[in-house]
Amino acid sequence: MLTLLKNNIDRAESLDIVDDMKTKKCYKCGEVKILSEFYSRKDSPDGYRNDCKECCKKKTIETRLKNEQNPKWVWKEKERKRREALKRVAEGKQNQTLEQKRRYKKNWKHGGVKIKAAASANLDKTIVCPKGYHKHHWSYNEDHWRDVIILSIKDHHRVHRYTVYDPDRLMYRTIYGVLLDSRERAEEYYKYIFTLKDGEYPQQ
Repeated sequence: MLTLLKNNIDRAESLDIVDDMKTKKCYKCGEVKILSEFYSRKDSPDGYRNDCKECCKKKTIETRLKNEQNPKWVWKEKERKRREALKRVAEGKQNQTLEQKRRYKKNWKHGGVKIKAAASANLDKTIVCPKGYHKHHWSYNEDHWRDVIILSIKDHHRVHRYTVYDPDRLMYRTIYGVLLDSRERAEEYYKYIFTLKDGEYPQQ
């Protein structure tokens, strides 16, 4: 009872009353703002964060921009979204076809789909792909359109999880940004990632 009373007193003392409106001072920008400009926080004495929404959003953006410079963070974030999407599909909360269309639309914006469609149209028809396998382009430069690597569907999906497409060079890069500018270099990297456990982060 005493603890509850003390918490209520602390909460009241942390707030100011201005024109019948409760306000609070942001510890970051120093501005006094109404409570609707602060996010709620249960473990705070007054029930609100100490930084205002605007400062909180700025901090979130700064943190994300910093994290995006870290290849390991980028890959883990990509993996997290992939697992969440698979979970939603498994639970029937997301249609897999709609998710594929979303990614297709996203790739179309940077011209990737158009180039990949042209490459597929010019594939060497004599290259037979067994059932359960895919033809993988290690490069989408016109000189390499007919040069494909035959991979199992599982391995093909793994390759795309551990590579980043470079729309300027029309090739793939490793998670660390190394350009796979030859078939030999690409195959060497693929062999390495196939040895990793599911979800394991590759060494540089």
